[in-house]
Amino acid sequence: MLSRSNKGFSLIEVIVTVAVLSTAIMFVFRSFATVLAASKIGQNMTLACLRAENELYKIEQEQRKSNSPLDGKGSDAAQVFSWNYVTGKNPNWNLMNCAFAVSWKEKKGNVPRQLQIDTFLSMP
Repeated sequence: MLSRSNKGFSLIEVIVTVAVLSTAIMFVFRSFATVLAASKIGQNMTLACLRAENELYKIEQEQRKSNSPLDGKGSDAAQVFSWNYVTGKNPNWNLMNCAFAVSWKEKKGNVPRQLQIDTFLSMP
């Protein structure tokens, strides 16, 4: 005689399990996409800071040669970052004020971003 055992899963239990796992996996993938987008923004911010540091050094060298306030703008070869700056003499100290702005657009959504740096440059 054959005995029947109920050791398997019902169809409803399998469907509920697949639905719960699908929802969990969807949230995990969405969080990965969010982390990647935030990582790209952080990378661009770091590159903008490095670009600003490099350009501020060049501005300081030009400032020492000309000894007068400078204004200017520029962009990198790949046209990713663009910047502009304005310098002015500080009457109280032997320093030069420099307002420096680096701007770029994020590829996703074409969102414009800008990093504004206000600093002082030493004078000879």
